Amino acid sequence: MPKPISTIFKTAFLFAGTMLGAGFASGQELLYFFIAYGSMGIYGIVTAGIFFSLLGYRLLKISNQFETTDYTLFINKLCGKRFGFILNLLLGFFLFTILQLMLIAAGTICRNYFYLPFALGYTSLSLLILVLALFGVQGIMKVNLIATPFLALIILIICFSSLHYHEFSFSLFEHTVSLSNQPAPHWLLSCLLYASYNLSISLPLLVPLGAKIKCNQTRLLGSILGATLLMSLAICITFTILLHCPYILNAQIPMLDISCSQSLLHSFLYLIIFLLAIFTTSLSCLYGCASQLKKHTNLPYPLCLIFLLCISFFFINLEFSEIIQRLFPWFGYLALFIMIKLLLAKDGGRNEKNNSPY
Repeated sequence: MPKPISTIFKTAFLFAGTMLGAGFASGQELLYFFIAYGSMGIYGIVTAGIFFSLLGYRLLKISNQFETTDYTLFINKLCGKRFGFILNLLLGFFLFTILQLMLIAAGTICRNYFYLPFALGYTSLSLLILVLALFGVQGIMKVNLIATPFLALIILIICFSSLHYHEFSFSLFEHTVSLSNQPAPHWLLSCLLYASYNLSISLPLLVPLGAKIKCNQTRLLGSILGATLLMSLAICITFTILLHCPYILNAQIPMLDISCSQSLLHSFLYLIIFLLAIFTTSLSCLYGCASQLKKHTNLPYPLCLIFLLCISFFFINLEFSEIIQRLFPWFGYLALFIMIKLLLAKDGGRNEKNNSPY
């Protein structure tokens, strides 16, 4: 494959991988932000895909113009120093909350599916991400680059198996879902919130990625291809969950429950990729939190990693689905401000090289 084309695919996988986390793979995020609106959720996913490609491209481009790999500095330059300081603190809190959820999820899966102690899963993930986070953002990007194609492949296998068994029908577009909680009064606002908070929590990885890519065409095509991959996987998961409504609506991890109903092999495969999604999500969140803590305290980066993982032990009673429903929409409203600033940011200030992928 020619280098420019391979670089575009690499950018796309890295772009999608930053958002293809445990909330996405579980189906819980899609259930809450899209499926809760019935058939209109499908249009919401397509709209979110458009936002991902547009805002993702702008994010990669502006971060390159700012010439920074530090996401906190990126936010300060984009939103102003005072408001940027507040946004960075709130983003750090949100990243830490997600990190804690991932550690709890690892312990819960270890206990409920492997019949091993909760502490074993929790501690094992903590030690693993501690070691890999020491390699910095480049090491995390390499992990995402390897994990993303595997995650996408297994998700497609499970979804197409379910769609084939239940026979896909266009009547799914007329499906109504009854959920007591919805993140927003309208599906369009919900998809905006979803795209905004996902891009915002991906800033620790997307800002260094944008700073690295000097070719504008690579940024554009990479973000479009990455957003298309996310949108396609989201539609497949949505159709799969709709096929299993209303029985699956109260599940903590809907897609894992669906895979368990198919076969032992499928349940094992989805369990593995869900653990992989937990791993990549927790790794990027730990890096983002530690980077910000280091900047505010001047503590050594390794000590920041250890400190964050130690205090996480005091918050082991959080509920996965409850946090998604309570916290994510509020952060989505806050993240909308960052996305608006991103759209309004002026171009220019750095020469673009269109003849080189990097």
